[in-house]
Amino acid sequence: MYKIIFSLLFVFLFGCNITNKSDTDIHINFIINDLNYYNFTRMVFFPKEKITLLVFYNPESYLEENPEKLNNTNIDFKKYQDQKNDVEKKVKIFNKITQKNENFYLRIDRDNFIRFINFINGIKIFLPSNLELENTDYLHIKGDHTYFGENLYEFFTLNERYESGSYHIISQNKHFRFETMMLNLIFQLKFKKEILQKQNQLDILYSFFNTNLSKNDFQNFLESLVEYDFLIVEAPLIPVKFPTNSETDLFVHIPKSKELYNHYLNKIKSNNILKDPITLEILNASGINRLANRVKAIIDSQNYKVLATDNFSFDLDETFLICNNGNSLELKQLIGLLYIPEKNIYFLRRIKDVGFTYILGHDFNVKKFLKR
Repeated sequence: MYKIIFSLLFVFLFGCNITNKSDTDIHINFIINDLNYYNFTRMVFFPKEKITLLVFYNPESYLEENPEKLNNTNIDFKKYQDQKNDVEKKVKIFNKITQKNENFYLRIDRDNFIRFINFINGIKIFLPSNLELENTDYLHIKGDHTYFGENLYEFFTLNERYESGSYHIISQNKHFRFETMMLNLIFQLKFKKEILQKQNQLDILYSFFNTNLSKNDFQNFLESLVEYDFLIVEAPLIPVKFPTNSETDLFVHIPKSKELYNHYLNKIKSNNILKDPITLEILNASGINRLANRVKAIIDSQNYKVLATDNFSFDLDETFLICNNGNSLELKQLIGLLYIPEKNIYFLRRIKDVGFTYILGHDFNVKKFLKR
């Protein structure tokens, strides 16, 4: 009887096709979980609007449902230490943020993640500067490079070198690298269609995951990731310095996280995502004097706010557009304005005051830009 009820519920929620026109939002937990590392995201699919909301929070942070308790100087950090390696409890924080339980899950360990990335021929990452990681086997150098399984896994799981008292910053930077990996992976799946559409190869992809999705629904899941636009919700964190701990610890601010999630939920449901001005900075990597200011004068308008211009840290042969805020709807608008090829678009999560960074390379031609 239980299996029958579950099957009916499965069909109702998922419709055997994640791209159906249902009004029901579908919640899927994507979890990378290995002996020494774990991270996750809640993917919330809105089939009617064809939008995916990606909910992130730093897994090395802790949970206190009443943030006011953290203002108590006598609070004991030991009461939170049991949360550190409790992956199941940490994943359930998504239920508190979204006020809904997961419908489905996809879990993958280190070895299968490496196989998965190698099978799809890697993904490309752009770094604005060299990245120095602890105990690394690979170089993570500035510019755009294809990352395959092992060096990609290393990219988002290892810590940067740090000094005492700064671990919470190192932890958040590491989590941003996980988000960077996820966003570039999702965006670049469209370039992997020849793999995703072949049944024998799809079967291999499916075998990498521990999931309660059927093979057909796994295929629909991948197709929806390719087809849907996406936005991100970054759960706000509270830094707390305990007297008994030398490092600053991070806590998820559950009330503000709920508020932020509902804010985006309302925007999606009311088709109000693109009402705010799109902000960008323009950086000159072309070697041509004052080129960034000239381009700013061309594209600065009511709908696009160029908040800064400057020289980039090194010259580039090609022009790139970097999405800092994880908003693919705004990205579409900018692609239409800038006529930049999708192969030169990257996601890079970091703390920035602008949504996008437009880097002008040696290939940039002002006359052609004006004609467009």
